Amino acid sequence: LSFKYFKVCFLSSSMIEKAKSLYEDIDFRLMDATEDLSELGKFDIVFSNAAIQRMTGHEELIKKWFALLNTGGTIAIQLPLVDGIAGQQALYELEYVKKYKPYFEGKKLRFNNHKPTFYYDVLSRLSSAKDIQIWTTTYMHVMQGFEGILQWYESTSMKDYLNALPNDEFRENFKNNYLIKLKNVYSLRADGTALFNYKRLFLVASKS
Repeated sequence: LSFKYFKVCFLSSSMIEKAKSLYEDIDFRLMDATEDLSELGKFDIVFSNAAIQRMTGHEELIKKWFALLNTGGTIAIQLPLVDGIAGQQALYELEYVKKYKPYFEGKKLRFNNHKPTFYYDVLSRLSSAKDIQIWTTTYMHVMQGFEGILQWYESTSMKDYLNALPNDEFRENFKNNYLIKLKNVYSLRADGTALFNYKRLFLVASKS
């Protein structure tokens, strides 16, 4: 496949600037993917990779993105299903620790996701059953000990928690307590690594 240009909509200026520096011939734009994007035109492919979980109103979002497709185009979405992950549950438990709780109240910290059946029902109102594919994959990541899992969370689910805390001392304390919890739910292998299971949901549908 060849493309004249490709437009990415994501509220992360650092990611957009990095992408521009790597692929100067591609048109990257910083936009809010929850807003009306119809001014961008129509596309053969619209995809969201590990982003929709940070947004609300998934049914309306998918409808809007599907409307951006040309006839014969495809929408593809990947999002993590985190609620059954031991490391995620350990993170949720820290929300209720007295020391941290005041800083988390009223803030949107958890990812948004629904069951696969929810997404099928949304897509089935937009596309025919033969043009819909849904599957889950559980990745078994080999991490460098408990610290490797902590580093994973620092750049993903934990970011909003850390940003909500008032200073570096609080943040380091939070990470240390999370590390203790990780040691209670994971075990190290003989070589010092930890096996970290992470489940993801994939959604693909075509516009006929």
